[in-house]
Amino acid sequence: MVVFDPLVQIILSLGFGCLFAVSGILKFLNRESFESVLRGYDLLLEKTVPFSAVLVAGFELCLGFLWLSLNGGSFVVIGSASLLLTYAVVITINLVRGRNYIDCGCGFSSLRSDLKKSSSGLSFYLVLRNVILMCFAFLTLVPVFERTFNVLDYFIIVFSLICSLLFYGAMGQLLANRSTINSWRQSNA
Repeated sequence: MVVFDPLVQIILSLGFGCLFAVSGILKFLNRESFESVLRGYDLLLEKTVPFSAVLVAGFELCLGFLWLSLNGGSFVVIGSASLLLTYAVVITINLVRGRNYIDCGCGFSSLRSDLKKSSSGLSFYLVLRNVILMCFAFLTLVPVFERTFNVLDYFIIVFSLICSLLFYGAMGQLLANRSTINSWRQSNA
């Protein structure tokens, strides 16, 4: 039987908590931008878009707080995996329809109205990212062994969260750059 160090579970839980909480807050603060993103996917009836925007943002915010509380259990993992799977399916549907040019709405900067719009567009890399995030979420369900934490453990938690945030941001920026370069190449071809 596989058993993890509780440090891994705490780092993953806090990472998902930060990801979902910040994403939910930004979607609430920039609801009009998020509604525009939802309209871009062209999968919802127009009259359901405002309610859907609030529902998605609220669900992300709740998931974020549950992850941060470190005691959400399997409910929060299944909820997070379901949300990530929904995003992956919606992205895949639009990619199959040839709509890779729309804003994915998954980058924090794409929902900020005060920043220049920089969309990563849609790609199968986003689907792969969501599948990987789902796998990490399910890792938190692996049993952990009991141990006491020391000062070094808390340093590792903070350092790991900072590195994860930087890595996630860098990957998002690389995807945005890739999309921008591809559109530039197509317009100059």
